[in-house]
Amino acid sequence: MFSFSGWNAAAYVAEEIKDPGRNVPIALGVGTAAVVAISVALNVL
Repeated sequence: MFSFSGWNAAAYVAEEIKDPGRNVPIALGVGTAAVVAISVALNVL
């Protein structure tokens, strides 16, 4: 249930930041890459 909240909340956060057209996609990409990296690292362990 909570995993889908982040994508929905990104729309609300976009109103509050400077240059959302540039920063929101970067933030979503970096966040997704971090979660994937952590998941892969835990599976390797």
